[in-house]
Amino acid sequence: MKKTLFFSLILGLACESSFGFKFPEQAIKAYDCENVCEKLSKEQIQDSWKISDHDFEHRHQPVLKSYSYKKNIRSQDLINGVEIPTFGPGAVIRVYSSKHQPLPSLKLKTPQGKSLSLLEAASQHSVDPNGQLRNLGGEHQRLLQINPELGQGVFVLKSDIASKQNPSDDQYVISVYDKYSNAYLTVETDKDNYQYGDKLVATITANNGFFSSIDEASATLVQPDGETVELNLEKLHSHQFRAEMNVNFDKNPRGANWYIEASVSGLNDNTLYTRVGHSAFNYAIPSARLLNIKKRDKNNYQLSMESAISARFSLNAVLFYKDDKGKPHPFRMIQVSDWFNGEGTINVELNEQQLDGHAIDSVAIGYFHLIDYAQLRTVYHYDSILDLKSL
Repeated sequence: MKKTLFFSLILGLACESSFGFKFPEQAIKAYDCENVCEKLSKEQIQDSWKISDHDFEHRHQPVLKSYSYKKNIRSQDLINGVEIPTFGPGAVIRVYSSKHQPLPSLKLKTPQGKSLSLLEAASQHSVDPNGQLRNLGGEHQRLLQINPELGQGVFVLKSDIASKQNPSDDQYVISVYDKYSNAYLTVETDKDNYQYGDKLVATITANNGFFSSIDEASATLVQPDGETVELNLEKLHSHQFRAEMNVNFDKNPRGANWYIEASVSGLNDNTLYTRVGHSAFNYAIPSARLLNIKKRDKNNYQLSMESAISARFSLNAVLFYKDDKGKPHPFRMIQVSDWFNGEGTINVELNEQQLDGHAIDSVAIGYFHLIDYAQLRTVYHYDSILDLKSL
């Protein structure tokens, strides 16, 4: 279903040209949004507000280093003893039951072979004023920072009591944050935002100063609803891997992040160490696009759009003024939101007061973002700046 949006800027001063501007083309795609779209407001809203003078340039999210890993175990593993290798002192350990069942009594064996209760092995930060381990809110989990004086190496978490839980409830997770080590993993995507049909490239890197070899590596795309897709890894170097895939998903849970999760395991001094990391990204189905902006008559400008679904959309754009050197400065955000199902118009009036005293010849418009409310994602954007007098 197609829709044309008429976006009129009623200006107090006239512009002299009427050639208009055609936005870059983008394929649009329909998707099933009935359950969400039918709940969205159909009320028209338009507004504008002053904004500070700042750079709108998008910066790629920083690459985070992961010093963590986790193990999924059962009670018999705890009876046998679960190894917890650490590269640095003061690692943080969290043990919890996946089914919120009470944990058995646990002990921690140090790299020197000494067996300690969790309280005896904990740092002062993990102990409450009553001299007990800090309670996280239930008997199904324990959290402690290992006393840094116990050093680093291979600790062993052990229980002497067999589980009395049903087999289906006998599931535990050990999460380890080796916060003071220098062994880490990075997971990086080539972009922060993807649309249907884009190619996603993920790079997984383990710092090679601590892993003498990488024996196992894996990567998974995790959708917001928990569904996963295993990714094929290409080995770039001894400690670096790459995964590629086309993101062609027909669903997009509203406003949720997608993730690439990765895990590597490698040897150091004959001990197997693991690191697990992830990188978040946004995904959108391009359900609409902008077509053009042009002058309709003396004081009016028309912006048209095309949509593939009946839904609520919001058009955001920024007004700029240019200084004596021609440098643009943002000063006002304008927003128009409405329901689009094949017909209708939206008019926005910007009087001289809203132009904040800037001469029309120095005003430009840009940073166009079209937002699909059913996805809560930008489905089309054009970030360049257009002089109003050139339209």
